[in-house]
Amino acid sequence: MKPNPNTAKIITKFSDLFEKVNTELSEIIKESAPQDDLIEVIRPEWVNPKYKDKIKVPMLYRFQQRNMRFYFKLVEPEKKINDPEAEALAAPFRTNDFVKFYPSVTTIIDKTMPMSYGKQKLIGDLGMKGYHQMMREKARYGTFLHHLITDYFQSGNDKASRFFDFDTIPSRIALFVDEKKIDFDTSDWTWQTAKDMASMMQFVLDYDVDPLAVEIVGVYDDGKYAFAGAMDLIAYMTIRIKGFHGELYKSGEKKGEPKESIKEERVLALVDFKSGKSGFFDDYTIQLHMYKLICEYSLGIKPERLFNVAPNDWEIEPTYSIKEQSDSKLAYKIPFLLGEFYVDYEKPNNLLIINGKFNGDGNLASNCRFVPAGEFLYNKLHKTGV
Repeated sequence: MKPNPNTAKIITKFSDLFEKVNTELSEIIKESAPQDDLIEVIRPEWVNPKYKDKIKVPMLYRFQQRNMRFYFKLVEPEKKINDPEAEALAAPFRTNDFVKFYPSVTTIIDKTMPMSYGKQKLIGDLGMKGYHQMMREKARYGTFLHHLITDYFQSGNDKASRFFDFDTIPSRIALFVDEKKIDFDTSDWTWQTAKDMASMMQFVLDYDVDPLAVEIVGVYDDGKYAFAGAMDLIAYMTIRIKGFHGELYKSGEKKGEPKESIKEERVLALVDFKSGKSGFFDDYTIQLHMYKLICEYSLGIKPERLFNVAPNDWEIEPTYSIKEQSDSKLAYKIPFLLGEFYVDYEKPNNLLIINGKFNGDGNLASNCRFVPAGEFLYNKLHKTGV
């Protein structure tokens, strides 16, 4: 069997074409799809132009089904081999899937971590409907706060040149409420946003934060388990490390002995913001370590330190809470949580499609049909079928 000398060129050309089509499709959907559409194109909130060559940005989409959030990407279809004998051997192992699904980090944690006492109490106090409404409102508020943080980062290349106009907050809230069609009371957002934004900016100033990317999504896939998630901030930070760094006492009883001191170190960090003010919980730690796996696998970045940061309810001057989670033993739970989750995990199943025109006393079955989720998403993206 002689190898075809043009095979490599054909594969390269096909791959380049697929990538081009994939990119163009994402732009079409981004322009045309409403915010609450079934398919959402995932783009980073912001990637720092000076670090754009340091970070890989995967092409991903998001899809909601059965109260689970799935990320997915288009998969390059396997090409038939231009040799009947070889194709006959390969055919049984081919797949017709054009979509690869990834459950979200938050979905995995929600379904495997024990429910905290605080969450149980909230559900008891508010009822399930009230609890979900509260979480919906918190999510919208968090999104808005992230937009403001991103704008602050984009306003300048360093802390000396960045700026933020607190007087624009009311008008920006009004615009956000209109764009997102928010139907709940946001009258307390102006004051709360100003305080929380000041807290986050104080953190940025204190640690001389230099962002690589804000709100960027990636995937992890080791062949057995796969998941995806959105990371709030990847950045260089200056941290202060207390320890023995070579300094000695120069006088007194301890002369010549090692002296504890503080050393500043510039590190590449992964930061997850929390808007709550009740402390940091175990699932936050596990979430950060799963994000670290995503960073390394999908974005080509290896964070050296992991931090949770949250605004405080300050009165006199802006403060915040910060907790390093880099060396937590909770990270060792991740393989077991994934194993537990994947026992019952199912990819998005068939979707019920009801469309077309019904006439007279015909058969309604022609207007109602089930379509595999992967096929539906693929066709919707390519604007064919369904």
